[in-house]
Amino acid sequence: MTMNDEQCRRAVAPDELAELFTAYFNGGDLDALVALYEPSALFFAGPGEPSRGRDQIAVSLRVMFDAEATIRLEQRRIRVVGDVAVISNNATVTTGWDTAVTVTTEVARRQVDGTWLYVLDDPFFSA
Repeated sequence: MTMNDEQCRRAVAPDELAELFTAYFNGGDLDALVALYEPSALFFAGPGEPSRGRDQIAVSLRVMFDAEATIRLEQRRIRVVGDVAVISNNATVTTGWDTAVTVTTEVARRQVDGTWLYVLDDPFFSA
């Protein structure tokens, strides 16, 4: 079962984004997962493979779902200045045939309603 944009839990602090991302990703809830991104956000599905906007991000994440991937995120660092946060996580992505570990770089922005959404999500920034 997926939740629509109004039903999904939102991050009220930038450090909650990784927890929600993991829960929605591993739970297979693409709608809730994509709702963690601003409408024109940028996501990198692979090194040098940008997806811009929620529709393209959904396509990229669907590929990962189809590969039956699971993800574990461990926060490394977070820096907040006003309404902008830079976040870095250790990400472990496991599929039926492989496990990959990367260091992510994300930028999040506080929204008018006080919640936080991803503006940029690049799991391969350090690659």
